[in-house]
Parts: sequence; structure tokens; C-alpha cells
Amino acid sequence: MRTILLLAFFLLSLASTALAETLYVGSEKEYDLIPYAARYDDLTQDMLIEDVKDMMWQDVDVAELALPVSEAAYWLKFEIVNDSTLSKAYYLEYHVATINFLDVYVLQEDVVLQRYLTGAHRPLQDRALTYHSYLFPITLGPGEEKEIYVRLRHLFSTIPANMILKEQTAHLLDDYAENVLEGVFFGVIIVMFFYNLIIYLMTRYRPYIAYVLYLGTFGTWLSFRMGYGQYVFDFMSVDFYRYFEISISILFTVFIIWFITGVLELKKVMPRVYTFFNVISVLFVVSWASIWILLSLDIDGYYQYPSLLFFINFMVMNLSIVVVTAIMALRGSRTASFVLLAWMLFISSMMILTLSLTGVIPPYEWIMPYMQVTMVIETIALSLILGDRYRQQEQLLRRQSRLVAMGSMIENIAHQWRQPLSEINADLLALEMHIEDEDKANIKKRMQIIEEKTQMMSETIDDFQDFYNKAKTKETFELQAILQHAIHASETRFDRHKVTCTVCVNTPLSIYGVSNEYFQVLLAILNNAVEALQEREDKRRISIDITKEGPMAVVRIINNGPLIKRNDLPRLFEPYFSTKGTIKQHGIGLYMSQKIIEESFHGTLGLTNVDDGVQATIKVANV
Repeated sequence: MRTILLLAFFLLSLASTALAETLYVGSEKEYDLIPYAARYDDLTQDMLIEDVKDMMWQDVDVAELALPVSEAAYWLKFEIVNDSTLSKAYYLEYHVATINFLDVYVLQEDVVLQRYLTGAHRPLQDRALTYHSYLFPITLGPGEEKEIYVRLRHLFSTIPANMILKEQTAHLLDDYAENVLEGVFFGVIIVMFFYNLIIYLMTRYRPYIAYVLYLGTFGTWLSFRMGYGQYVFDFMSVDFYRYFEISISILFTVFIIWFITGVLELKKVMPRVYTFFNVISVLFVVSWASIWILLSLDIDGYYQYPSLLFFINFMVMNLSIVVVTAIMALRGSRTASFVLLAWMLFISSMMILTLSLTGVIPPYEWIMPYMQVTMVIETIALSLILGDRYRQQEQLLRRQSRLVAMGSMIENIAHQWRQPLSEINADLLALEMHIEDEDKANIKKRMQIIEEKTQMMSETIDDFQDFYNKAKTKETFELQAILQHAIHASETRFDRHKVTCTVCVNTPLSIYGVSNEYFQVLLAILNNAVEALQEREDKRRISIDITKEGPMAVVRIINNGPLIKRNDLPRLFEPYFSTKGTIKQHGIGLYMSQKIIEESFHGTLGLTNVDDGVQATIKVANV
């Protein structure tokens, strides 16, 4: 009998310790509920409120509770008493917007007053209030007591159980401030998205499109994490929304790898590292495909495995980016230094968010604002990195373009000097004979001939001496004169390839700018025309027409070579673009020529097919 009494006393003591402390409200505007929670784990995942009310609950004595992925559904119970003489209106808040199932029951005297079956896997209209996360209204009369039961279940990763009780007025004020900050944050993301998209359309620099896709998918994913996705995509079914959300999270990681490998040119600089990042991308796709398969088969118990693969892969990706950019920064890469700095901000915010979601640190109120601020800084910094990297590439393209054109001109000089040098050598031999014969008349004649030929060679140098002149002195110059200068510089190539060049000038015209730059453009177009004409066997012609159209001085250069393919026309002015045949050497020359005409002369340069062949049109303001 004594043993039975001791056992009953032990069970009674255990039951008493299982009762969580009652929360008395009324004096504060906000209360953290976790210290007042009791917990029960439903291993069947099927128990209802009527089933769990009388079960054995356990106290939660930690400041923050993180619930791991498991086969259980977690229940939390809170007892709340209004300790004031006034009625109180509160919101029960749960800020984790991506939880799969969140059910709330409000009971009084063992009777269910309110029942809300919500979560990301349920339609938006099932919520108590239309809100981006979760709000449940709780009203308490003077001295009134209520019980709150919360059922939490998440499929993919660890979730926090932090819940707060906040007065409705206080919530509205705080929510207004949060909306302003979030509006600024998403505004910056949207502006940078379109800014980089426009730059990509102008430059066709591939890392820009990778960054644009990253911004779009990352901004969408973050809107999901903050709960706004269901508003935007409310027209989707819940099942399709689940697939869409998972796909977005995979895509932004793949796009950031594409961006990092592109802007750092890892394929050239570190080919093995480039391959390693491609493997990481494949693993992301594998984890995405695995979750899709499990979702389609409705197999809940194994979500943690592909989710764990994604998490590990994500950490490896971040660590790898830090190591690679640090190595390249130590080697002197300015771009890598900027990427490293921007990426450290991204990592710090993601690590703090992860630690908060897993319960390692409390869910401080500053975490989300800090994450948003660092994301804004990172977004702007990476955009500036792209701009700086593009500027470096453009400078390289300019140097390469000038080297290509310089090589062509050196070839012309060599060709034009070859015959005079041979003749001067013969004149020197003849001069030696005249000296031996003391033939003063012929000595003088030979000396005069040599002087004339050296003068002609000097004039050839004068034709090209300004090509590498870095001084950009703008002046008014005659269009016909600069055109004749370019034709003269190209005569050797015309002769070698049997190209006939004709010029038609309707009226003398003048333009304002750097004459040497306009000369480079004409030379590049003429060289490209000669390249295109090599596909013709005979009757190779270039015709040049100078006219005035309104305020514009227009130069049209037509060659009767083969037409450009329709699919190639939009890409002719992309850097390094080339095809077999018609635009075989166009790449750098046309790209830089268009940049010069647009930026230095504020004009236009276009290339089109015409009846006689291909026409290049340069339009610049006439002065």
C-alpha cells in the first residue's frame, strides 16, 4: 500500500511539473510565449486537438526552441490570463512564413472557440488574417483565461518555435515601420534588376545576364521566405506553389555560380575550380530533382535528406567562393577583391539567419533588417563590380582593336616601302659607279632621285603617325579629307585583293570630333569589306557615298560581297562575335567602331543588307 502511495505521489509530482507556467498579461505590449510553453510530440502526425488535450505534456525551459525535421508533429500549449481590469486585444504572431503546417486552437473552459488550420501547404484564405506571415487575433476580457494550442509541422528543415503575443496597436505601428524598410529593400532589388538588364541589352556582356537572373530569382525566393510569395502567386494551386518555391531556391544558387565563374573568368584562370563549381551546380539540381520526386510521390519522411544535401552544398559553395576570391585577390585581382568583400556581407547575413532559424541564437528583431541592409549593399556592390569588370574588358577590346588595325597598317607600310627601298638600293649602286667615274651630273641626278623616294617614304609614315596618338583633341575636320586618308591607307590591300574603290561626294561636309577616331572607324569598315569580298572570285567593288541628310553627314560604304545572314544581323556589334564567311573578322572592329561613333560623335553606325551587297552607314552631325 505504501509503495502505491509513493508511486501515486511521484506521478502527481511529475504531472504538476508538466504544467507550464501561466502567462499573466495586461501590463506589457509584447510577450514572448516560449518560456510559458508546454510541449507534446505527436509521432503519428494525425492527432487532433481533442486527442492531445489530456496527454502528458512536458515543460519547455529554454529561451528558444528549435524543432528538427522528424516524423513528429509538434504541439505547444500556452495558458494566458488577463491580469487587468480592461479588455485586451492581441495578435498571436509567428514570423516564419514558410512553415508547412501551422494550426492554432483557442480554448476556454475546455471548449474550442477558434480553430485555424493554416500553413504554406494550405490556401491563403484559410488564415485568420490575410498577412504575409501568421497573425491570430486573441481577445481577453478582464480576468479572462484562455488556452492556446499550436500544432507545428515542417517537412524540409529545422524550424524555430518562437511565438509572441503583441497588442494589436503596437503590432500595427511596428508593421508600418517594417513595411517601409521592406519596400525600400525590394525597391532597390527591382531597380538593380532593371539597371543591369538594360546594361546587358546594351553590352551583351554575359555575366550581366547571369546577375540579372540571380537578382530576379533571389528576390523572388526572399519574398517567399518573408511570406509575400503567396500574395503574388495566389492564383497558383498550393501544390504547384510548393514546386515553384523549391525550384526558385535552386535556381538562384545556380545563377550566382554562373555569375561568379563568369565575372572572375574561372574557365580561363582556374579551369579545375571552374569544373568544381559546375559539379556543385549539378548537385543543386540533383537535390531539387529529389525533392520534386518525393513531393510527387507524397513521401514526407525523407525530405530531410535532399534538404541536407542542398544545405551542405550551399555551405560548400559559399566557402569555395570565399577561398577562390581570396586567392585571386592575393594574386592582384581587383575584381576578386570586390567580390570577396560583397560576398562576406552575404554570408554573414545568411549565417545569422540560419543560426536564428535553427535556434542557436534568439530571433533578435535586428536580424531581418540587418539581412536586408547587407543584401542591398551586396547588390549594389556586385553591380559596381560588373561595371568595373566591363570597363576593364572594354579597355582590353580597345587595345586589341588598335593592335589589329595597326597590324594592317604596318602591312601597308611594308608593302609601300618594299619597292622604293629596292629602287634606292639600285640607285646607290649606280651612284657608286658615277662617283668612280667622277660623273658629277649623274651623281647629282641620282642624289635627287634618292631624296624624292625617301620623301615619299616619309609621307607614308605621316599617313599613320597619329594612329596611336592618345590625345583626344576635338576639332572640326573635313569628312572627304579623312576618307581619302583612310582609302590611301587601305590601297595596298585593295591592290592585293583586286578591289575597286569608287567615291561619290555630293557636297563637301565637315564634322566635329577626334579625327583620328573617325579615321579608325573608316579603316575598320574598309578592312572588313575587303575580308568579305574575298569570297567573290571577281568584280570586287567598294563604293563610298557622302551625302547630307538634314543636319547629319552620312557616309555609306557598300561592298558587293555576300549578304549577312538574318540571324547574324542583330549580333554584328557584339564583342568577339564572328561567323564563317561574311563577317569573318568583324568582331572587335565593328564593336569598337560603334562605340566610338556613339560615344565620341553621338552618331550611329549600322550594317544592313542591300541589293548590291552589304552597306555600312555612319551618321554624324554636320557642322
